[in-house]
Amino acid sequence: MKNTNYLFLIVTVLIALLSTSSLAKEIEGSWVGFPTEDEVKMRMTIFGEEDFGDEWSSTIMFKKDELVGLQFNGQEHSFNLDREAGSISFFGKFSQERGLGDFKFKPSDEFKSFLEKRGFSKISDHKLLSLCLCDINSAYIKELNELGYKNISTSQLVSLAIHRVSIPYIKEMHMIGYKDISIAKLLSFRIHGINKEYIEEIHGLGFKDVSPSELLSLRIHDVSPEFIEQIRALGYEDISLSKLLQFKIHDVSPEFITTWKELGFDDLPDSKLVEFKIHGVEKKQIEALRELGYLDISPSRLIELNIHGVSPDFIKEIHALGFNDISLSKLVEFRIHGVDKELIENIKKLGFADVSPSKFVQLKIHGVSPEFIEEVHSAGFEDISLQELIDFRIHGVDKEYIEYAKDVLKGKEITPQKIINMKIFGI
Repeated sequence: MKNTNYLFLIVTVLIALLSTSSLAKEIEGSWVGFPTEDEVKMRMTIFGEEDFGDEWSSTIMFKKDELVGLQFNGQEHSFNLDREAGSISFFGKFSQERGLGDFKFKPSDEFKSFLEKRGFSKISDHKLLSLCLCDINSAYIKELNELGYKNISTSQLVSLAIHRVSIPYIKEMHMIGYKDISIAKLLSFRIHGINKEYIEEIHGLGFKDVSPSELLSLRIHDVSPEFIEQIRALGYEDISLSKLLQFKIHDVSPEFITTWKELGFDDLPDSKLVEFKIHGVEKKQIEALRELGYLDISPSRLIELNIHGVSPDFIKEIHALGFNDISLSKLVEFRIHGVDKELIENIKKLGFADVSPSKFVQLKIHGVSPEFIEEVHSAGFEDISLQELIDFRIHGVDKEYIEYAKDVLKGKEITPQKIINMKIFGI
């Protein structure tokens, strides 16, 4: 009797464990559905699942005839989906327009065992749910192997399921010239909507030898066949794929190119169009420059002006100071060396009225500032020329040295050149 009770206890515990295990396997969630003519679009959601984040959701299209027992009468009822990875029991209401309710997913131990034998490790029930929803079965995995994809990770398999990378899709990619395409690239192709039609259009435009990475870049940056044809129609028949990508990245649009053609730049190299965009060369800029008298400006000069900040407003300031005929190259020098309105006005206030643009650049290069000039003036050289001031700076003559030279040359005539000579000979 004692042994019988002991056996009964073991059986009871085993039943309880199996029951608990069975319940633990079931994943519960909610669903919202929308019927179409032949299919049902369902958004399935799981909240608060441990080790799976706060929420999991997926939107799936099911064939109506797959959902056994589905009714559209607005009454509560049950219907089922049975697939190799597991079965889903739905409960809820469905009208002709919308449905909602709950579901339970029971994974297939048999399919899980098959996956483990194929080398797929860590197959969680949530991953099996993803495989079930996307109808990934043993036949799919066997065909993947036959197509050359043998060492597939569990996460890759789930990603293939989520992104609907079907066997026919893979075969299409192989047939169109991408036989060695990797799983990662196939996933990227699907994510970015690369299909047979897109590839054939790109090939048909003369770009036959396009790598998967190049195709992805084209798609990501929206280099469409239509865009390519528009650019070619504007005179860029031999443009490369890399340049087309640069056009898209920097927003060199057909409209942008047309604008420059209308401004008289008919033969702009594609590289210059990209540089125009990078450095912000615009239509209003060249129109303003032409109004200021600069009619024949090269593309390279336009870019140079923008790089150094030679704006129409800056040019107007310089013109207003009496330099109406100053060249664009000299204006660039002004910007490079920091010759501005303030400097020109201060130099003029110190008595230097007729100073050439080149001389202003020299003053800046050698550090002949208004403050330095005032120091030299205060040391007794009020009539000194700008060139002599430049020579002072070149040879390191400052106010202190001038006072020292005066002390050495007491009673003798002192000229800027004599002081420079003293400095040169180390006196």
